[in-house]
Amino acid sequence: MLVELRTDPETEARMEILAGKANEGTLSVEERREYESWVRAGSMMSILQAKARLYLKRLAQPV
Repeated sequence: MLVELRTDPETEARMEILAGKANEGTLSVEERREYESWVRAGSMMSILQAKARLYLKRLAQPV
């Protein structure tokens, strides 16, 4: 189910490394592209999950 989707541990670890490098200002051009891509994907997933949770909540409410 969409609301239960999570990132795998390998991807999480990679994101933590890239986030740390981003905070330090040491990302390479390629790493920055990768990091920004993951950030955009994560944002989109968060929005979709929020909409799915809202939809499920509305379904559960009596009419």
